[in-house]
Amino acid sequence: MTSKERNQIIDAISTCLQETSTTAQINSYLKKYKVSFDKQTAVNNKKVYANEILSAQQDDVIVKIAKSLRLEVPDEFKPKPKPRKAPLKKPAKRIVADKPTATRSSVKKVFISHASADKDIVEKIIDLLRGMGVSSDKIFCTSFEGYGIDLGDNFLDALKQELSNNVLVLFVLSRKFYASPICLCEMGAAWITTKEHVPILIPPLGFEDVKGVFPNTQGMILNDKDKINSLKERIEKFFNLTPAKHSIWERERNNILEEIDRRLANRRFSY
Repeated sequence: MTSKERNQIIDAISTCLQETSTTAQINSYLKKYKVSFDKQTAVNNKKVYANEILSAQQDDVIVKIAKSLRLEVPDEFKPKPKPRKAPLKKPAKRIVADKPTATRSSVKKVFISHASADKDIVEKIIDLLRGMGVSSDKIFCTSFEGYGIDLGDNFLDALKQELSNNVLVLFVLSRKFYASPICLCEMGAAWITTKEHVPILIPPLGFEDVKGVFPNTQGMILNDKDKINSLKERIEKFFNLTPAKHSIWERERNNILEEIDRRLANRRFSY
């Protein structure tokens, strides 16, 4: 494991523990892995506290903890597949070459990481992506039929498989996102395994509220028209799309943003 991979895993674990556990719970959790450290009962920053403890541990301990949180680990720490017996040789057949098809890792997709409580807003983000020209089979979003996991499939296995693709991750951040341990662990896994990330903030969440792995990443407020246009350009470049006609896009974007503003207003009213 390289030092960069090690630091990324430690950061993901620390972020997950910071957002989901008290200091006492962090102490108890790490003790299960026979981690020796100077136990504190109250700290100013739980992430820094966990990071300092983990930095002093061996790679195998860090990997065990990462696996328990369902975070991605380097290939060298993954179980090796059992060797298969060589099949009996059959007479050679003439092979007609098929047209080349895209491998799993070359499939480009947009993965929308979000809290299920924000699905009303995420629905309109999908509409924006569709308006940009992204086809439905290139969007992975677990909250909506046809964009997520097939009935009967294992959620974690499917998520891991999707993140192994060439993925651009849209992190839809809100107070509900940060209140969800599942979202935070998913955030850590996606951050480690993917290279393209765009944080999208749902008001009233502001940049000063952003925590975890995002502070140094350029993000955007959901209903900022200029930023939506910048996202469109990035999406077009990522998928190599032909830009939609400007007037058509502007009208569609404005209609969607009006609906987003209406839904946000209804949220404030319901509070």
